[in-house]
Amino acid sequence: MQSGCVVTSLLNEILTASMVNSEVCPGLARVANSLLIGLVWLGLTAWSVAANAAGEQPIRVGVAMFPVAQANPFRDVIAPRTLPETALFDTLTRMTSGGELEPQLALAWHAKDPLNWVFELRRDVKFSNGKDFSAATVVAVLELLQEPTAIGYSITRELVSIKHATVLDRYTLSITTHFPDLMLPRRLSALRIPEPGQWRRLGPEAFAQQPVGTGSYQLAEWSANRVRLIPHRRSWRPARSAVEVLLIPDPATRLQALLSGAIDIAVGVGPDDTEAIESRGGSSHVEVGGRVMHLAFVTVQDSPLRDPRVRRALNLAVNRPLIAATILGGATVPASQAIPRQAFGYDPALKPYPYDPAAAKALLAEAGFGEGFALTASVAVGSSVVDEAYYQAIAQDLRRVGVSLRLERITVGKLVQYIYEGGWPGQAFGMDYGTEPSLDGLRPFWLHSCLWSQPWHCDPAQVPVIEAAQREFDPERRLALVRELVHRHHRDPPGIMLFELPRFDGLTAGLRGYTTGPAWIDLSAVVR
Repeated sequence: MQSGCVVTSLLNEILTASMVNSEVCPGLARVANSLLIGLVWLGLTAWSVAANAAGEQPIRVGVAMFPVAQANPFRDVIAPRTLPETALFDTLTRMTSGGELEPQLALAWHAKDPLNWVFELRRDVKFSNGKDFSAATVVAVLELLQEPTAIGYSITRELVSIKHATVLDRYTLSITTHFPDLMLPRRLSALRIPEPGQWRRLGPEAFAQQPVGTGSYQLAEWSANRVRLIPHRRSWRPARSAVEVLLIPDPATRLQALLSGAIDIAVGVGPDDTEAIESRGGSSHVEVGGRVMHLAFVTVQDSPLRDPRVRRALNLAVNRPLIAATILGGATVPASQAIPRQAFGYDPALKPYPYDPAAAKALLAEAGFGEGFALTASVAVGSSVVDEAYYQAIAQDLRRVGVSLRLERITVGKLVQYIYEGGWPGQAFGMDYGTEPSLDGLRPFWLHSCLWSQPWHCDPAQVPVIEAAQREFDPERRLALVRELVHRHHRDPPGIMLFELPRFDGLTAGLRGYTTGPAWIDLSAVVR
């Protein structure tokens, strides 16, 4: 076991070096990556054989990245990066792939009035340190999120409406909000519950290394390239098997590890890998989550993209049905609107922009750009197996109507910096309209608007609609307001709507019980 960890650590250093060198010497980098794949395959296979010889049979999962703050349950809210955290901690509620809200630690809830909610909790739940879960636990956790140190956590932004919580009895609590929040039970699907006593004793950084939750697993080991999880036997839904989560950033390496039997699950493979996986008796699992991919436009600076006719023309110019059918393997659909089908506010009456290059050219000419123009887009490739391919397809389609799209490849960190600080070097960038984890269709409109601290698109007419929808407690009226934003986005698109973003996971032969949702992966029922 130890030797496998050393091999994986060394190979990760090689991977990092080869990724850096690829910009300077692509030929050498290709050789290095080929060697890397072979070395990882050998290393993981040797580790797997040693583990099996010792009588251990964990479910081995290969992922592209780990949580940014180890097992701090408040820092990240979106899978698959948070896979270890979703194993260690439970949430009060959970959104299904079909957009339904289901109970988890909370069994039932209702609104007393627009500002006050009552939640009834599951009984006889134990933390992995033996402490009882109760209403006082949830109140204590929500109080942690009111402290100044919690300001930068992702979950704090999700739960901004919460004012305070009160214990009503051992398994019942009330939550009071600053303003009417119809989506509160959905938002609580992002709140992973740590044991508050352990958190206060250790502080956030030490807790992330010694986490205690009510989840199906408890932490046995967390190293740079491996997380080892063992079943939490007192959990209300105990795991069937132990789990090893292995950091394998390169998608080709993850695939080879799966095909060789070194891992049982590869999170994030390509749609073209299905045939190879199925030829070995395995299967593919597709999760079309709560995100619609866009090539978003920076309309706050002077460029042809300030003209709505140009923005509509570029939507007509991209052959999204072909991208969805070929590059994405038919696993998704072209986007008809800014939000996915599962989200609150989706309007099934809207249709995608058709692929019509002639109409696109006519609109460009009407706007005074009949000769075309040049466009630079900042894109972070590598988070998806196929993102490079679909960006190239978009560039080819735009070239056919006279628009020259230059792709500037940047890191995810740089993309986040531009989002929070501005200073975009080009006129467009790749970004999804994300409704995860709550599947609230209003969520992305707030981000892509004048309300954002460093807006890239600002339509002042949207702001009162967004603010009214945020505080509307009547479901029908809120639905109408969100759909008003959806239709406005369709008429005057601030980017190219592409497709609902899928994730492809590969499973080894005979694996059963693997379930996923828009912001979670559940390994508790997985068995060979």
